[in-house]
Amino acid sequence: MNKFVNLLRRNLRVRYELSMSELVQAVISSLSDRASKHCRAAAYRLIRHSLVDFASVEELHRQSLEWFIVKSLARDNKHAVEREQVIKFIRTVVDVVSEKRDRRGNAGSSWIPLSEPIMRAFVAVAEHAEDPFRQICVQTLAEMSLLDIDLVARAGGIRFLLHALGEGPVEIRPILAATFLRIIDSPRTRAYLRLGIDVEIALLAV
Repeated sequence: MNKFVNLLRRNLRVRYELSMSELVQAVISSLSDRASKHCRAAAYRLIRHSLVDFASVEELHRQSLEWFIVKSLARDNKHAVEREQVIKFIRTVVDVVSEKRDRRGNAGSSWIPLSEPIMRAFVAVAEHAEDPFRQICVQTLAEMSLLDIDLVARAGGIRFLLHALGEGPVEIRPILAATFLRIIDSPRTRAYLRLGIDVEIALLAV
């Protein structure tokens, strides 16, 4: 799989010839519990490098990967190599959606093709104070909230981001403050905050 990834990195046009459904079927056994953590990491890395545009992300969303992704996110830090790759995979999905985003830059105006169970597992990583991937997950959730606030809210992400804004690491507070200013600025996304309590928390952090 690593050799295939190197091929994709050297020949970007090859990615457009791939069938996502066929690729997933070819690597899905490498994501099972019977495979090693390094094998699962390589499979996520291959899938990540095969994503070229929003159409490929949508096609991937239709594949049966949810259970594997949730389980990988829930593993302990002995499986850091696997968790790193699944988090990078989710980041790539967000990056692809961000590129397709409405040119007007309207907050929360896009759709992220990730299921609610995957999002809840991702939020759980961000909530764990000692998790080495916490900061990148918090930053990614902040970006997600500007793309698809409904998905983030349904997974409990908005409540968590508000908590992190008030109680989280100092280094991520400016990012979160800017995020909530964008959310408050739009009537559509402002509806996801409780008037008074949530808005006050966000404004006090600015």
